[in-house]
Amino acid sequence: MVENSGAGLSLFDLLARSWSLGSKVEQICFNCEDSGAVFKLANGALALASTKDQESPKIRTRMELDTGRTTIRPRENPVAPLKTPDISVRKDLPVVRFGPQGFAAISEDGVMRQITAGGQIVDRLKPRDAQITSICSTRSGDRIALARETLVSLVASSDLRELAEIRLTHAVTCLAFSDDGKTLAAWGSTTLNLIDLTDPTAAPQAFECAGEITEISWRDTGTHLCCASADNSFYVIDRTAGTTQRVEGY
Repeated sequence: MVENSGAGLSLFDLLARSWSLGSKVEQICFNCEDSGAVFKLANGALALASTKDQESPKIRTRMELDTGRTTIRPRENPVAPLKTPDISVRKDLPVVRFGPQGFAAISEDGVMRQITAGGQIVDRLKPRDAQITSICSTRSGDRIALARETLVSLVASSDLRELAEIRLTHAVTCLAFSDDGKTLAAWGSTTLNLIDLTDPTAAPQAFECAGEITEISWRDTGTHLCCASADNSFYVIDRTAGTTQRVEGY
């Protein structure tokens, strides 16, 4: 049995870390190494937390040899505050992974900026004439996809080298890489295109998805996708069978 040795403290207070933020949290994103997380707030601000706890429950737990009773003591020091980088990001676009430890976001001025795990801000891509309409990254953060209306660009995060450009027949407002990074899903104007990144010049596989798709999730096998819609429905895409199933009322 684990006993609480801190009078008046809940088990949550003893085990977890918490912070009060001045705005609603819209997104949480962990970096590739799971060493840090970024909180995107509704007002466009960001907050960074390290996953490492300097006073983790493990080092505060003791077992009495004679009774076998386990106790956990309260923290001796306050929880380390969140880092708040000096940046205001686009509220309609997500923060994505950038390399093994960092993140990338589109600022309100249209510049794509890197946010390091330590909270430093680095300008990475200047804005073009066309505004960015969607952004996503691979699981490893080694590549980033950017949509500017009908044009989708694929860049390497290491040196910002452009790897490919794909022109679609519709504007794109939602992007997602498959887990293996070999396929890019691009939705817009009721159409979902699956782009084979091993041959970006090949015609994409297309599916009809009405409504406003707000998020795309891949199955780890790469055979199925789930597309969430703003109208409280979602689509299940079977790439192999070439079918689409709409589920309502969730």
